[in-house]
Amino acid sequence: DDNAYNMTEYYPHNIIVTRCFAWNNKGWGIGSNFANSILVANNVCWNNDTQGISLWNTQDSFVVGNRCYGNASFSINLELCNRITVGDNIVNTTNLGIRAFNTLDSVIVGNTIEMDSTFYLHTGILVESGVGAQGTTYKQRPCNNIQISSNMVKSIGSEGMPLKVATDSGYGDNTNIMINDNIITNTVTSKG
Repeated sequence: DDNAYNMTEYYPHNIIVTRCFAWNNKGWGIGSNFANSILVANNVCWNNDTQGISLWNTQDSFVVGNRCYGNASFSINLELCNRITVGDNIVNTTNLGIRAFNTLDSVIVGNTIEMDSTFYLHTGILVESGVGAQGTTYKQRPCNNIQISSNMVKSIGSEGMPLKVATDSGYGDNTNIMINDNIITNTVTSKG
């Protein structure tokens, strides 16, 4: 059963990734999978073919003070994570900024995101749930207890959304999503 594991049983890894320059990789810039107690801090992730920083099945970790530029997909991706803090990062993207996907009890705070997108689905901060890549994921669950606060999202492209909380994923609604004290500047008058 893909849903049988319990993330609270992960042994702490105590891994620190700091002051690295991850660029032009054929996949992620920096990534974790089935990890606990990871600190990803003060790195630069630039022009990677998929995601700048990606935490999958990870818990009790911090992504802070990073700079993400020009990554092909999400700049910072949390997928099936528990208790993650994403703070004080700078993201510049023509695509997708920060995403919490099937994630619980996490905080997105104090980030600066500038997006210059010409595609309507691109999003500065996105909270969503559903199935993962190739139609499968370990836990298909809604997001719960996500705090989005004190972020600055600037949308300068002709399309895209600065902030989106998706609902009705087929796996239950995302609940307890707290959004407060964000500054959203959107030059696209039809979105917001």
